[in-house]
Amino acid sequence: MTLFRLRNICFSYQGTPVLENIEACVSQGSRVGIIGPNGCGKSTLLKIITGEISPGEGHIEWAKMPRLGYVPQVFPQVPAGMVPGIVPGNGLGRLPLSATAT
Repeated sequence: MTLFRLRNICFSYQGTPVLENIEACVSQGSRVGIIGPNGCGKSTLLKIITGEISPGEGHIEWAKMPRLGYVPQVFPQVPAGMVPGIVPGNGLGRLPLSATAT
């Protein structure tokens, strides 16, 4: 089953094309690696997939909205007052620390 398709994704920074006509299909259960040299648009593509930024052209077709995991290169600064509200959510869906693997 297809989770999502990238259709003609394009993106430019200040008029300089970074992504041009990207087409891809990601299926359920697949593992995908995005590799390439520095500055080729890997992080930009991930930001588009996660919805952090919108493509200049093209779109993403979602079969359903999946749960995505993404670790950015640079973490955004979070005001200290927000931390207590964020940290408890870290453990959602996880086993307690006392659980052991079998």
